[in-house]
Amino acid sequence: MYITLNTRLIRSVPIQKAILDAYSHFLPPNRFPIVVLQIESDAQLVDVNVHPNKWEVRLSKQNDLLELVKNTIRDSLSNSLQTVQIKPKVKTPIFEQETLNFPYPIKNERKTESIIEKGFKKKEEYEKSYDYPIKTNPSIKEEKIEYPTELEVLTKPELQKEESIQEIESVEKAVGYEFFYHLKVIGQLKDSYILCENEEGLVIIDQHAAQERYHYEMLQETLNKPCNNLQPLMLPIQLDVSSNIMSQVNTINEKTSFFGLEFEPFGNDQLIVREIPLWFQDVHEEAFLYDLLDLFEKDNEIDMSKLRKHVLATMACHSSIRFNRSLTMDEMKQVIEDLKKCKQPYHCPHGRPTIITMSDHDLRKEFERG
Repeated sequence: MYITLNTRLIRSVPIQKAILDAYSHFLPPNRFPIVVLQIESDAQLVDVNVHPNKWEVRLSKQNDLLELVKNTIRDSLSNSLQTVQIKPKVKTPIFEQETLNFPYPIKNERKTESIIEKGFKKKEEYEKSYDYPIKTNPSIKEEKIEYPTELEVLTKPELQKEESIQEIESVEKAVGYEFFYHLKVIGQLKDSYILCENEEGLVIIDQHAAQERYHYEMLQETLNKPCNNLQPLMLPIQLDVSSNIMSQVNTINEKTSFFGLEFEPFGNDQLIVREIPLWFQDVHEEAFLYDLLDLFEKDNEIDMSKLRKHVLATMACHSSIRFNRSLTMDEMKQVIEDLKKCKQPYHCPHGRPTIITMSDHDLRKEFERG
């Protein structure tokens, strides 16, 4: 990442963290963006005398700046992201095989000299035997041969023009939600992918990722405020836990109570949950609670922001249609209807794409139909 503030190159961990937070829902795990960020600010709000080499700065309105950076990047990504388009590989021959003919005279006269005489010819005879007339092939021109590199092949002007036009058209169609209104469901692949068609060609939807995105956004508003609507359980949920988790129970409850979850010690190595929040729907409660406690097992000092994201993503995952599940035509249509309601429908909460497309033009090209 390269960050400049009033044309000065700086290092700022808070700004870098804000950038990563903005990208968190648009990139798969363990992927990082390449960012060049230019910030212009009132010089009176910046203290450049924090670091001897002026690398670090102190901002009087840092929190406002961090929110601005996150919101600006998120808005930009949401407005420019498109469905992933499958394109056939461009097969451009780098070298063309060409036969070169070099004509020379061939003497067919039979020689009567003995073998010894052939081996001891005079110098003049040797020079004369190689005195063939040189002929030139007019089809071969003398020129400097430059072999195109892979970069040169991929960046030919005619290819750039064609692909850039397709990208612009794809962005305009994908960003507008009319993209979903023209989809026609045609079937399911491997009980995992919904196959659709539109005027442009083939559309493939990851049924689990699409449902994750929908449930994630629906739960966001619910989990923005403390949960007070709880449902008592007839039989408490019992959880076997490690001594590390048992020692953290009070700290864990301080954070999970915001979501309506409280763990109660039961013996030396068990916790019980007597009531659950109403937003617990279509989810395996015990599996979710173990997953939540596992997060505290790995990170004793997890902050609320990370915890909230984890709860959202885990709930969205657990309550979504799974892979390898056969869907009826109505169920597939409902997945698309739900995805259509999302603010950011093209990626799941983990950053993976929900939709990929292949144009009719590219399909025809693959089948060599011109």
